[in-house]
Amino acid sequence: MLLFGCSSSDEDESVDVVANEPVNEAGPEATAVAVTQSLLPPKDKKGSLSYPIFLLENLDFFREDLHYENPAQFTMFYNGGWEFYADRIANYRQTSTDEGVTWVLWLRASFHGERDCSGPILYAENYRLYSINYEQDERNIKVTGHDIKFPQKAAQIQCIRYYQEWVR
Repeated sequence: MLLFGCSSSDEDESVDVVANEPVNEAGPEATAVAVTQSLLPPKDKKGSLSYPIFLLENLDFFREDLHYENPAQFTMFYNGGWEFYADRIANYRQTSTDEGVTWVLWLRASFHGERDCSGPILYAENYRLYSINYEQDERNIKVTGHDIKFPQKAAQIQCIRYYQEWVR
């Protein structure tokens, strides 16, 4: 597996707990889903909990005047740790009163035991990736977090369905 190195700013943001926003236990709607196969560790690395279980690369999500540029990636580790990196996120979206608001980028994920993501959801979670105020333009963004429930299901996960969403 190849992991690309990412530079990060001195203003790395760390998130210790998973977002408390309600999780859609039914999973994301099919029109907003992308699927990736999990990246299983080599047999000699099974005991390494910090080994990446999957890597979502070159994530894209554009909304009028909310810019998000590649390279961008989300990496999930067996121990529940996760990292999000984006080259650039900018918020120039005005409201109807010509003022802007803060937007939050979320990754909505459901984890499955079958390689094609068919069958029941083993686990689902929302990850709060980044918050950006009006007229901000940020570069080299790195956010880390930890999902304390993920390790209980990690060994069974074969596939992830996910989508990204901007929420204010």
